[in-house]
Amino acid sequence: MKWIFYVLLFLSLTCSAFAQTDSSSHGNKILLVSYELKMYRSTIDPALMQKSGLGYEELRKEIQKGLDHTLLLELKAKGEAKSVLQNDTNYYNGELAHIHKNISYSYELMPGAEKAEDEKGVKKIGGKLNKLVGKNKATSEDEEKMGTWVEDGQVVSRIDNREKYMKTKIFSNKIIKDLCSKHQAKTIVFINQLDILQADKEFSGQRKVKIHYTIFNHNGQEIASGAEVSYFETTQNDPKKIVYEELYKPCHAIAAKL
Repeated sequence: MKWIFYVLLFLSLTCSAFAQTDSSSHGNKILLVSYELKMYRSTIDPALMQKSGLGYEELRKEIQKGLDHTLLLELKAKGEAKSVLQNDTNYYNGELAHIHKNISYSYELMPGAEKAEDEKGVKKIGGKLNKLVGKNKATSEDEEKMGTWVEDGQVVSRIDNREKYMKTKIFSNKIIKDLCSKHQAKTIVFINQLDILQADKEFSGQRKVKIHYTIFNHNGQEIASGAEVSYFETTQNDPKKIVYEELYKPCHAIAAKL
């Protein structure tokens, strides 16, 4: 019977060693990956540059670093967290640039966004406003057909005004696994794009901040994605106050996804 004992002991030790090796391939950190500078959209930069005295390139970097810092603080409230941007010594050719070269993006419909109504999305140029195929809402087939085309001898234009966000797409799970292994992380938060724009008529007199994000676990599986939005007064032109005060709410909402 001793041989059974030794076999069981061997299997137990083997499984234990395997579990330790597997768990050591990634730790418990949250890794934050900032957006590319080209993924920053703003319609208020002239006012911000005038207030701060910063040039365009300096302003973009300051806002990127500010958002990174604000979100990192929120992520640290969830556990140990680390930023690639804050540890990158080569801004344009370092690790962050390498990551951006190995991912892509897609423009996706915001979770829960309503379908565009035909009377808002479709109009016939030079004719009366007609509902597409007699329906109040666009069908899935209709949604795929956006732009301008000819229908029943008339030019038809469909404009999709539904809320969308920029989403990270990865070519291979290997990049996620490699990053998690290197940084001892179990979760990666990608900030894909930052928008600072004049708000629409519904929020007249305010500015709109929109932070686009995607979150993956260490296996490359998506945990959450979308965009968080907040508004602030048009009189606020101080970049530091915007990134450290006005971006708090959307950063807090992103951290809450973990």
